[in-house]
Amino acid sequence: MFKKVSALITIAMLACATAGCTAVSTGGSADTKSSSSEAIIIETSSSESRSETSTVVTEIDTSSSAVTSESSSSETSSSAQNTGSAETTDSSGLFTARDLAQSADLSEAVYYTAADNTTETITAAGVYVVSGTAENYTIIVEADDEAKVQIVLDSLNVTNDDTPVIYVKNADKVFVTTAEGTSSTLSVTDTFTSDGDTNTDAVIFSKDDLVLNGLGTLTIKSTDNGISC
Repeated sequence: MFKKVSALITIAMLACATAGCTAVSTGGSADTKSSSSEAIIIETSSSESRSETSTVVTEIDTSSSAVTSESSSSETSSSAQNTGSAETTDSSGLFTARDLAQSADLSEAVYYTAADNTTETITAAGVYVVSGTAENYTIIVEADDEAKVQIVLDSLNVTNDDTPVIYVKNADKVFVTTAEGTSSTLSVTDTFTSDGDTNTDAVIFSKDDLVLNGLGTLTIKSTDNGISC
């Protein structure tokens, strides 16, 4: 199954259990759209057939101003105003100014470099830039109920055996933002393990509101779900 979702969208991505999972893009001018194509690509394969070629099931292409979502059971389409401004919310009121901003304010950012067999725990609101290549590296967000956490992926490439790469346990909202001109790949290659009573089943797994935005490319590969929230 293949889905292509363009520009400003709100969708339940794969196994999202609530309406709190959104993907946002403000796009750009007509001149820039033809020369850039930023996307989120999700590949999933069941654990029973891991030897088979994974299938691209979702692509979010932020280079177009049209909004289209297709599946085998339903087809919807809509259009959205392309503001291109971080200070302007959309007319529907669904998105905040920060949702619509495609880049992060890095003036007070904290920088992390991924390392093998390491867990990074974020406990406070802020902007966190993560880069590097590693195996079995997990970012856990466990902040207070009012915390807004922005994770900027800056050429981050992580392969985990059985745990999410990004695991949001608690926060008000988490932004996963791809840095402009970068490509990141997050993968889980084996069967997901549970965290106590929580059945983690996705490469990005969030218990709270999740916003996906940015001007780079993110590829997610999973034996189960790509993104759950």
